[in-house]
Amino acid sequence: MDIEWVKSFCIEAKTDLESAEELFRVEKYGRVTFLAEQCVEKIIKAFLLCRGVEIVKSTTLPPYL
Repeated sequence: MDIEWVKSFCIEAKTDLESAEELFRVEKYGRVTFLAEQCVEKIIKAFLLCRGVEIVKSTTLPPYL
């Protein structure tokens, strides 16, 4: 497991979530849903890394989800 990669995914996910919350306050819901999906995808990838699953850095989730 690459702990730095896990940390990076978590930091990026937190940033996406904070941005989504800010946009929600100003009713920009289209971007909110996109950023929420990005946040969840990054947290799933971090979780899978912690479980020993090899993750290829890409813009899509692995097919086993």
